[in-house]
Amino acid sequence: MGISREAVEQHYQIPSLKGRTTRFGLEEIRRLLLKLDPGKQLTTEYIARLLLGTTFTGDLDPPINVGIDLNEAKQFLELMLSDNYNDDFTISLVGFIFLGTVSSAVSGLHLVQTTAGHLGMASNSVRAGDKICCALGCTAPLLLRPLENGMFKVVGPCLIPDFTNGGVFLGPLPENIRPLHVYNEATDNYEPGFKDAFSGAITHEDPRLESLSLDPGYFDSFRERLDKNHWARIYVDPEILRERGVELKCFDLV
Repeated sequence: MGISREAVEQHYQIPSLKGRTTRFGLEEIRRLLLKLDPGKQLTTEYIARLLLGTTFTGDLDPPINVGIDLNEAKQFLELMLSDNYNDDFTISLVGFIFLGTVSSAVSGLHLVQTTAGHLGMASNSVRAGDKICCALGCTAPLLLRPLENGMFKVVGPCLIPDFTNGGVFLGPLPENIRPLHVYNEATDNYEPGFKDAFSGAITHEDPRLESLSLDPGYFDSFRERLDKNHWARIYVDPEILRERGVELKCFDLV
């Protein structure tokens, strides 16, 4: 059971860049990006997060140096996609880091654009017409291929940043809230959290959950589990989501 509102419209394989020169690799990435539908609203931040497949310093609290800076990546992308990029373009240190990160993160995968303009990554098995399905209980969207008998074949998972953080089911986060990863001394690891841009307060509980018609006892139990394990997940009855206007439907899979 899940939501499917769009399908893969076009896809392009990101070639293996191993052993290639930096200039050749950057030109290949530029060529692919320029093929995307210019009418779709894709920001350089969105593209940078997708291609680099990494967590940036601003996504961590407290921040640590994790390599390439998001603003540097955005500026480099803007320059690379501009008319000023040519054979005489001087490749900066950011360009070398950018290509190296892309090569290790997404080389060989397919850059996909959906019928609604979302950009994502998928495996070599992807085809135009594959449905993008956000299924309940899955941590990533699935590619479903329609069959002649009305059933669907599971092609595999895909990565579409717009479909992360539960927005498909719970709606957008409040404008003052942004997701990030918070350091936990007990586990010596960064764990998911939410930060209020106005107050600076950080919580591990998704603020959108309070608006759901959940059983109070179950919600309290979830909060207790979340206090002990910041990766704890919550079960929401599909009928509660339908009450909020979420158009869930069942898919017959093979």
